[in-house]
Amino acid sequence: MRKLLFCVLLAGLLPGCKTAKVAPPRDRVLVLAPTELNAVSIQESLTRYDELMMAWSVSVLNSKNQLVSTAHAAWGVQKTRKGDRFADFQPVKVVVPPESKIVATAVLMEIEDYSKAQRLVGQIRKYTGMAGSAAALLEATEVTNPLGYLVMSLQAAGIALDHSDKLDPDDVLGTWNLDRRDSELVRGTVNIPVRFQKSARFNRYRYDVKFRISVE
Repeated sequence: MRKLLFCVLLAGLLPGCKTAKVAPPRDRVLVLAPTELNAVSIQESLTRYDELMMAWSVSVLNSKNQLVSTAHAAWGVQKTRKGDRFADFQPVKVVVPPESKIVATAVLMEIEDYSKAQRLVGQIRKYTGMAGSAAALLEATEVTNPLGYLVMSLQAAGIALDHSDKLDPDDVLGTWNLDRRDSELVRGTVNIPVRFQKSARFNRYRYDVKFRISVE
């Protein structure tokens, strides 16, 4: 024990007594992308098609639960019939620093107001990432659901949702989210199947979506 303590105290002075350096934690890069949407059954029975919009985001929160970076994308508005499959979706990417966590979110919606939804999709595609230092003040302490995380991501990008553009919870077919600490992220690619469905007597639908998360 004394020999070990002596060696530690004289590390760097005597040959063979240098302690090994521990590499500092590194930033990680995370990419999220839907890879497939399959309309197994649809909601609308009269028109025989749904008008779909899907939005997804990844937010990075620090140890104080403050938003430090975010990215989001959207797809639609797309007329969708039973049996349709789609596979062309935009990936989003964020840098995940040590001592932080990520929240990945997706929201699938059946749109009632086509023009409003198209305007919102255009904004989401145009503005992504953080909109200056003010966005860093956003905190997720009161966010409890995927729709809330998506709205927070849009606000951080400078997209102001007024009353006419507000996301209507009644349009939501389903939501998904995944949160992980940076220490839980493993390098590689994971495919995650998600099912959005409802089986009420007069309101039945099922959409299967696959998401891919890659960590570098």
